[in-house]
Amino acid sequence: MPWWALIFASGLALIFTLPVSIITATTNQTPGLNIITEYIMGVISPGLPIANVCFKTYGYMSMSQAISFLSDFKLGHYMKIPP
Repeated sequence: MPWWALIFASGLALIFTLPVSIITATTNQTPGLNIITEYIMGVISPGLPIANVCFKTYGYMSMSQAISFLSDFKLGHYMKIPP
């Protein structure tokens, strides 16, 4: 995976974290953006499956971990537990 793909995956995760977390907070349904990250990397560099998996890890899983972290903050706010 090229160096610019890591920056692109991080930017993609940063952009999609807020809308996906709003959807998850209001509906309790998490949209599956892992397919979008696989498709984007497949179009950018076809024939490199390891690069595709790495891009998915940095693009989708970092966003998923951020949403899980925000969900824990939401639960702590509802329970009136200070951070």
